[in-house]
Amino acid sequence: MTATIPAISHDDIYSLLQLCQSYDARNIDGIMRSSWHDAAAIARWDRDGAVEAIKIHFATSTERIMPGHVTAILKSQKSGPAPVAELRAKGDLAAICAPNTSFGGLPINTDGDPIRTAYEINDAIRHHCPRCDSEPMRACYNHVSGKDRRIPCMDRIKRK
Repeated sequence: MTATIPAISHDDIYSLLQLCQSYDARNIDGIMRSSWHDAAAIARWDRDGAVEAIKIHFATSTERIMPGHVTAILKSQKSGPAPVAELRAKGDLAAICAPNTSFGGLPINTDGDPIRTAYEINDAIRHHCPRCDSEPMRACYNHVSGKDRRIPCMDRIKRK
């Protein structure tokens, strides 16, 4: 017998759309609720993950969020390279400087001056980053470019 993933409810979708509405003042109707529910069911969203994905999206983007954005962020949180500490323990220093996939291959310019509000999500700035090994109260670091990140690594936001 295989475990089933609980389906996201129509009420959950309405709550997620209300969260989106708090950022972008969208008008929510039945058609929108139905199409978002269909996309969430196909991509097998979980409610808590979708809430975090919406918060991450609006902390890092000015685009109007669509179901595909949520799905992409959820997928990026499930994959990616091993945290730096794990790679160091294995002696795999080459992998530390491998191309960055911590944002799921999304075309996000992460280098530059840290965005304070992005680091406030889940109080990320006050915690060590398991992905890039940044200390609390320090911005995340891109080992490929050698620059600070504008936004924290996903693992730091999620505190894995």
